[in-house]
Amino acid sequence: MTISELAKVRNISRQAVQKTISSLKDRGLVELTECSDNLSAKRIELTAEGRKVLTWTTRAVRKAETELAQKIGQEKLKLLNDILNEDWD
Repeated sequence: MTISELAKVRNISRQAVQKTISSLKDRGLVELTECSDNLSAKRIELTAEGRKVLTWTTRAVRKAETELAQKIGQEKLKLLNDILNEDWD
């Protein structure tokens, strides 16, 4: 996925994506490669370290969701997720 594509999908500015990707790149979590079909675009790719962080983060979120569901119930957790995923514009 390119920076422009990510900005469109997430409905945020290209500049915001660029800033975030730059920070992730500085931390060694992503790298930018040239697109074969568009030389001016850069494709975002996770590094090995980025994949490790993504795996760890995914597990931590799943664990937190499981614990929260045990406390408030699955129905309330779904409602909470629905509210947080709404378009806030």
